[in-house]
Amino acid sequence: LNHWTDAMDKGYYQPGIGAAPKVSGLRSICMSGVGWGFGVRNDGTLFNWGKGDFYQSGGGSYQGLFTHPNVKNIKDAVKVACLRYSVMVLSSNGKVHYWGKVTNNEQSVTYPTAMPSYSDIVDIAAANYAGAVLDKNGKVSIFGYEKLNVYANLKEKTGYKAIFGGGGGFVGVKTNGEITLAAGDKSGNKHATPSLTNVVQAAVGNDKMTGIALHANGTVTVWGTNQFSGLKVPSDLKKVVAVAAS
Repeated sequence: LNHWTDAMDKGYYQPGIGAAPKVSGLRSICMSGVGWGFGVRNDGTLFNWGKGDFYQSGGGSYQGLFTHPNVKNIKDAVKVACLRYSVMVLSSNGKVHYWGKVTNNEQSVTYPTAMPSYSDIVDIAAANYAGAVLDKNGKVSIFGYEKLNVYANLKEKTGYKAIFGGGGGFVGVKTNGEITLAAGDKSGNKHATPSLTNVVQAAVGNDKMTGIALHANGTVTVWGTNQFSGLKVPSDLKKVVAVAAS
């Protein structure tokens, strides 16, 4: 497990700041955009690393991430998702725990807290300032900060088998393999959903909105703003098993 993170106090990027621990046997992992991360081991326990300014440690400490006893009490985690300043954890019993804060202008949830509004959850995803959950009936719910209703395409909609997040929003994968893009820019302009089929995984980037989809045959499709030729897919890129976007 290796990562690069933003050395915020120095204003530049370099490896090793808030270095990730050497961990193996992982089933899920996430990184925030501000230098900290969480992971789920195969035994259902959590670990974290980096700089946490908004109680992301889950132990009531404003700064510094560490594995606090409150976090250690979660032993049935199956997936973790990182918002910019907060954490979501899905447990094997379909419950979701949350802590931290959605934006830096609100009260922090200091300790891991069950979200009573959600049950029978099978998937979770995170954008910068919002979280999404998918229940066993294929319904998507979204909470957190949303500007100008940019998540309307997906919020409280049904017929989905998976959800994925990124800085700029969410992608829902329908049971028929088509997708719905729920994302927009800072002005509230919604991004159009690309017409794709046989999608099994997807990811979205930040506000300028690039995205990538993985198809069942191992090929990928990308869309969005083609800055720095970033959307050119190598012709020999085949048999892909996972995708991500920044």
